[in-house]
Amino acid sequence: MRIALLTIGFALLLASRADAVCIGAIKFQDSWYRGGNVKLKLGAKLPQRAIVPACNDAGPEKPDTKTTAYRIPGVDPRVGVATRKGGWYNAHTFPYLREHPLHKRLGFDKARYSPYKGKSCTVTAKVTDTFGSFNIDHEPQRFVSMRPDTKITLRRYGVAWIEEGTTLRIRGGCGRDMIYATHIDKG
Repeated sequence: MRIALLTIGFALLLASRADAVCIGAIKFQDSWYRGGNVKLKLGAKLPQRAIVPACNDAGPEKPDTKTTAYRIPGVDPRVGVATRKGGWYNAHTFPYLREHPLHKRLGFDKARYSPYKGKSCTVTAKVTDTFGSFNIDHEPQRFVSMRPDTKITLRRYGVAWIEEGTTLRIRGGCGRDMIYATHIDKG
């Protein structure tokens, strides 16, 4: 029995490595961009190329590659760019907010969002990482969830913009490991 379980476990480990999925991201002008799975109309070719990280999750080390980046009509390239693979949004921005210029184009207008939950709270904490959503340095460690109507007063390039290391004041509903944000301001 023990050998059978070890064999099954080893087979699952090998299968998971063979099917490893790399994160959908590119680096453009020293910023990370997420997305890539929705084709968008390509605008003018940008002079800078985007870096596509190599997928080294399940095999030998491969080098990163470069790809041509294009403008998305009506969108500042610091907020979003396109490649032949699809549209990409800057990881410091939040396309699920209705105000984001890629909200509809990337299909976030069709997403279903969970209702706000938890006891009403206000938390002041520093952002530990952003990648299209973010975590904060707070005990307990919490992930911040937003909805299309979350109000964010921190702005750059005409959109809500939050970077690592920024201290925020977050109002909403506090769950055990989640804050369901209704308002986010500089702390």
